Amino acid sequence: MYITKDEKTEAFFHRFTVVKVNGKPWEVQAIDNMSSDGIIIMALKEWYQNSIAEAAEQEKKEHDKPIIIKKGDPYIKGDDVVYPYQIKEYEIMNTEGGE
Repeated sequence: MYITKDEKTEAFFHRFTVVKVNGKPWEVQAIDNMSSDGIIIMALKEWYQNSIAEAAEQEKKEHDKPIIIKKGDPYIKGDDVVYPYQIKEYEIMNTEGGE
């Protein structure tokens, strides 16, 4: 595969990088960025598609988004992470009742 050589492409493409071309995954096997000025030549190998890993990655991206709480909205106040055998207390804020 031939691609334009610039700062973005040089930073992104490395050996073992997986890219999708026309919806199919390919793994970069070798990169030649010295032979031609302004062009990166890559050897790609057809790669497997793992829908479970892709779904997990998408879920992780969605989970890592910050939650924006508007003033007055109810929310749960407490630690985000609980480890086995720990006892934690949480409090429901901006609402009446609830345990």
